[in-house]
Amino acid sequence: MQLSLADAYLQLAELGSLSEQQGKSLRWFGRYQRSAMQTVVDDGVLRTACKDWPNYLDSLTVSFGLRSTPHFFHVEPYRWCHFLEPQITRGLAYHIQVHHRPTRCKRAHAFINALTDEFWETDASQIKEARAEAEAGRIDLSVVVTNMDGSELGGIIEAKFGHKVTSGQLPKYRRLSQKLADKLTRVVVAPELTIAVAASMRRNREWQFLTWRTFLLRFDKYLAPDSDDEEFRRFRRTIWFHAYDV
Repeated sequence: MQLSLADAYLQLAELGSLSEQQGKSLRWFGRYQRSAMQTVVDDGVLRTACKDWPNYLDSLTVSFGLRSTPHFFHVEPYRWCHFLEPQITRGLAYHIQVHHRPTRCKRAHAFINALTDEFWETDASQIKEARAEAEAGRIDLSVVVTNMDGSELGGIIEAKFGHKVTSGQLPKYRRLSQKLADKLTRVVVAPELTIAVAASMRRNREWQFLTWRTFLLRFDKYLAPDSDDEEFRRFRRTIWFHAYDV
């Protein structure tokens, strides 16, 4: 199985194999790699050098889910503003906690599925109620659904865009979130896995890590098309822009 740069970085960090300088070099390599790829795409190098360019392009399209008409890549981000972390989480809560209950439940269903590797097989129609809250009790964002049988399932994220996870932050949020749901997934979401965040994840095994890239692509994958709209797509596209400047 081919590992992404982030996956390889996580495994090395878990083994304690990276010095501070090595970690810094790896992060710079990741930035250089993305910049180089963007350059060859913009300059049309791949189009002229690859005889089978249409098939390669088709593979990329399938990989990112771009065949889906409502994909958030099909809209422009808000480039004129710079959102802070609380504005991102409050924006997500606003778009999930809509008045229309079926839409609210489907968006919450997609959110929780996007946070975990284990696909939640319960259909969104089996959700009795859903709620999303941002900046409640110091937790960046929490989404909890109540199923028809009364059981509750939820997910919380600690959102990062360059800021460090401070000492004691994750254990405190774990304690605050203990009674949110019967089953809860806790995730730190950031543009890339840094040495500092990897160290914090090793100390807090009940938390998982996702890049914004993975979270947003998963969310689009699980979101029912009839529960999406252009305003919400533009906001998700803006998060991607804010995280990766593309």
